[in-house]
Amino acid sequence: VLLGIVDAKLILEALKTRWVGAVTTPFLNFHWTLRSLLLGGIIGGGISIAAIAWVSRKQLKRSAVSLLASKGDEDVGGNPNAKRFWNRWLSRSWIGLLAVGLVVMGYSTTLGGTQAAGGFVGGGMLLLLGSLAWVYRSLVRGGLMPSTSVNGGLEPSTSVNGLPQLAWTAAGRNPVRSTLAIGLMAIAAFLIVSMTAFQLAPSQTGTGGYEWIATTASPIYRSLSDDEYRDSILGSEADALESIRIEPIRRHAGQNASCNNLYRAAAPTVLGVRPSIAQPRRNADQSTAGFQWIGHAAMDGNTAAQGDSPWKRLETIATGTQADPIPVVIDQNTAMWSLGLYEGIGQEKSFRYNETDVYFRVVGLLGNSILQGRLIIGEANFRMLFPDISGDSFFLIDVDPRGDLSSADKRTLGESVSGILENRLSDVGMDVRDSDQVLTELLAVQNTYLRTFQSLGVLGLLLGTVGLAIAQVRSMVSRRGELALMRAIGYSRGRISRLVLGETMTLLLLGVGCGSLCALAALVPVWLQGGLPPSWLGPVVSLVAVCGFGIVAGGLAVAKVARMPILAGLRGDG
Repeated sequence: VLLGIVDAKLILEALKTRWVGAVTTPFLNFHWTLRSLLLGGIIGGGISIAAIAWVSRKQLKRSAVSLLASKGDEDVGGNPNAKRFWNRWLSRSWIGLLAVGLVVMGYSTTLGGTQAAGGFVGGGMLLLLGSLAWVYRSLVRGGLMPSTSVNGGLEPSTSVNGLPQLAWTAAGRNPVRSTLAIGLMAIAAFLIVSMTAFQLAPSQTGTGGYEWIATTASPIYRSLSDDEYRDSILGSEADALESIRIEPIRRHAGQNASCNNLYRAAAPTVLGVRPSIAQPRRNADQSTAGFQWIGHAAMDGNTAAQGDSPWKRLETIATGTQADPIPVVIDQNTAMWSLGLYEGIGQEKSFRYNETDVYFRVVGLLGNSILQGRLIIGEANFRMLFPDISGDSFFLIDVDPRGDLSSADKRTLGESVSGILENRLSDVGMDVRDSDQVLTELLAVQNTYLRTFQSLGVLGLLLGTVGLAIAQVRSMVSRRGELALMRAIGYSRGRISRLVLGETMTLLLLGVGCGSLCALAALVPVWLQGGLPPSWLGPVVSLVAVCGFGIVAGGLAVAKVARMPILAGLRGDG
């Protein structure tokens, strides 16, 4: 309970400083009640007692003779037929689990959004279960306990040559316990690595191909694409805007409904878009750029079929009543987490504007876009809903609509254009921002929570290594006679210490390796779908640090071995 309080305070401190972008407020405070601490402690203690009772009940079913013979450590006794069944099942099931995991991940490539992410993680977990089944099978076949032969009988384990194989054989003394220790660390390593890939970075599907986004405090009543108007307000600098494209959008300033708002918006900001927003834009390689649609598999950005495009559906005239709701496009994160529209496309919801309940029907969901936090409707419906608002106060700027410029040239031109617009249109409060920067701030919430899950994975991995060290110390105590015999026949303390440390590192590296490799396999479809390569520095540092901690923890078992007296160990009373 005390460590839980410390962990919660550390996370809150990170949310107020380094991760403040996720909550956009630094005044979070740790809150606790005696009831919550008691409830958490009782539940945790109850689970521990239930586990102890289950193990004790299993041990008490064994005869006194078997308990005395095994000294309560080796997995002997029980039903031999049941052991043969599980050994045979695990020796064959790992292939099926791996195959099903690969099929699930392959199918997930046809999905989108959270469904695809869930499929990738689910497929990776099946791969992890398959790898753990293979580890258990290998421990049984290579350990000191008998393994299952092809004909269902029992055959002795193979001969042992050298310290590495002896360490592997010792790890198989209790394959269930070893596999559980490996599995705990594997799951934590899987969480650390897999969450890295789902951290989002700005992309063209998020910005829609618009490099800059601008807002004004007062509306502009004429088009910035009009040459005459541009010459009148920009003078000699108007030529700089000749080749760029500015998409004007009407705006009713309401509440921010993005994930950066801790409160649920009752009247979100509304944007009224023209049909021209659906016109495709080109990149330098002449590929088209556009927003990503969620739930429209046939659509690719703004190149969707015009007859079925969500932008086209916004042109449908509606009254905003419950019987005739206004078609609206919303960012998926805004729809699900801020507005409670969990059903997505087709769901209806009302918001109060001008003292009237206005009904909307979702006709399209954008994926991680710069338009997050706003309701996007057609301009005709916007004029009907807000007749007192004229002019445009929201603008999307594409500095290279023909795709002729390189990234560096686009950046240079964009900075020049943004400076001109802010200087010349300062009287209307023109503010131009980099779309990537805006999108980064919007994605900070999801990325921060993923980092929080990663921190929990690191904590789980640390606890797993501590548990592994405790299990190894217990194993050394139960094997003191065996280790004393090795000393008596000529093994040095240093050689036995290397054996014990090698056994600990075998389990540790198997856990971290299985979890990391299965996570990497689950991330391959993400990259094949065009996902951005994640930053591996954080996960690699975490895994290396945990492995180092595991070596230190393994030193506890080594220290125990170094202090064991030979004679007491041979007598069995050491």
